[in-house]
Amino acid sequence: MTLSLSLLGLLASPLAVSGYGSGAPASACSDMKPGPPHWPNQLEDNEIDNPPFNLEVKTQRHGQVTVFLRTASEEQKFRGFFLMAEIDGERGHGYFIPAKDSKDKVKAVNCEALPASCEDESLCQGNSNAMSHSSGEDKDRVTLIWTAPSQFQGEVTFVATVVGQNSGGVSTWWESVKSEPVSVGP
Repeated sequence: MTLSLSLLGLLASPLAVSGYGSGAPASACSDMKPGPPHWPNQLEDNEIDNPPFNLEVKTQRHGQVTVFLRTASEEQKFRGFFLMAEIDGERGHGYFIPAKDSKDKVKAVNCEALPASCEDESLCQGNSNAMSHSSGEDKDRVTLIWTAPSQFQGEVTFVATVVGQNSGGVSTWWESVKSEPVSVGP
């Protein structure tokens, strides 16, 4: 019996440790926090307040925005991320697709209950309204294309949680990495 329980524990352990190497699950939609494989965060307070990443945006035509998540220095790579659009303090608007150079680095996440205040369910279906990494490999940038909800006109901010390291007993991440607000129109 003890051998069976030990074997079961060994078989389950790799899944728990590497559970987010292939990207954040939909359960991350509610608070954008990394799950238990990433706890505790080993950053100092001054490091938390100064993320070594930039979240930049460039508006395109037809309500689209190109979103760039990049490292601020060559030394700092990131392993993972979770990113959403925020309008009037509420997340989960619009939908994302990866840019051509990031297709092998990212995956869409369906946050089905977001945005919470959506009045027309057909416009807020929760498909691809968040993006995450698709592997635990080091990255220095990803590029995403966000499309606004139809007829949307206003400001949008992009917000991300970025995991710097999660290996060798060390885990670091930054929450609420934000872009500057950008105006979008139909």
